[in-house]
Amino acid sequence: MVKSAILFAAPHRLLFLTGIVQLAATMLWWTVALAGIHFDTVALPNGEIPASLLHAPILIYLVLPPLFFGFLLTVFPRWMGYPDLERRAYAPVAVGYALSAVLCWAGLLAGRDILLTGAFAAAFLASLWGVFLLASIAVREVRDSKSPTWHGWSILAAFAFGIAGHFAVISFMVDPANGTLPFANRIGLWAFILPVFFTVCHRMVPFFAGNVVERYIRWRPFWLLAAFWLGTVFLVVAEVTGQLILLSLGSVLIAAITALMVWKWWPRAKAPALLWVLIIDFAWAPLGYALAFLGSTGFELGRAPEHALTIGFAAASSWRWSPVLRMAIRAGRYTSPWSHGLLLLACRPPRWPVSPPACIMKAQRCCLLLQSFSSHVLRHGCCTMVRYICKRELMAKQDRPQILRRYTYPD
Repeated sequence: MVKSAILFAAPHRLLFLTGIVQLAATMLWWTVALAGIHFDTVALPNGEIPASLLHAPILIYLVLPPLFFGFLLTVFPRWMGYPDLERRAYAPVAVGYALSAVLCWAGLLAGRDILLTGAFAAAFLASLWGVFLLASIAVREVRDSKSPTWHGWSILAAFAFGIAGHFAVISFMVDPANGTLPFANRIGLWAFILPVFFTVCHRMVPFFAGNVVERYIRWRPFWLLAAFWLGTVFLVVAEVTGQLILLSLGSVLIAAITALMVWKWWPRAKAPALLWVLIIDFAWAPLGYALAFLGSTGFELGRAPEHALTIGFAAASSWRWSPVLRMAIRAGRYTSPWSHGLLLLACRPPRWPVSPPACIMKAQRCCLLLQSFSSHVLRHGCCTMVRYICKRELMAKQDRPQILRRYTYPD
């Protein structure tokens, strides 16, 4: 039995545990749901809202945010030069997301929409408190007349969009006829999930690479953040107004700057495998935004751009948010090449002409393929998770690579 004092000893512990359990359970649930939809194998309990409409908001607003807050509540004060948060400050965020996870799976397994609504509401309150904590640190920085930490402000902007999208999801759960779900999904992906990943990668990848690659030049100008947000605003306005020209401009702008970042960040000397995993994962960003640009010009790609960005860039890069996934990647040396191979297979250009259902089916088959791969990752990750929660993580072992012994939450 894990003691509560251990779970709340640091901001990331219960939040990472909640996020990882949510991620593993959601992957299993979505695999079973897809098999039932396309192969008539198992019919999961359903309320008024079908599973096909639930998987996106669950991933965007219930699965990834605990991992975000676990990381950000730990490093945000350090980025701005302040002491770590006290337990009484961050504990409500962790408890809120843990309660949300319990309600979520009670609702999914029982087919009760009211429980799912409660899950989104609990996560919404936890998110509000977490954003309040982060914003209070940023405001304190302003009051102390310090130079602005632009990464922190970028993340706060992303969470502002996330709160708006989360509210739209709750509105949909209360009244599915109001049609706010597409808005919530698009805002949550384009203006919340992806900006958070981009911002953290912009800060951490050059720092990480500079510590492990000889003669590495750390390149992270702040104009990249400004250009990314300009493109994101174009995408958001395009989603709201339906102006395809703005969708094209935003997609091509972000595809160009992320491609430039991949080229500048690419190691020119020997680098550890863990850095290569992160660099290759980030390379999915220009590919995903390029697919979005092609879709805006009339090519029928279905949801291929969204799946390339979520499965390829965001999900593959999510090891950064959790020691469990980092240890799992190290334990399974061949998992990352397999995952990228499956992603290439699923997201490669289909035969022309192609219809949206064909692309959607291709992305769904990718999800099914990734489940078999993920079981290998989770098998190694579960053991590490127990050691990590019980203060017996493997950092002290002599056979650990030097990079993992000194790289936890730097910068």
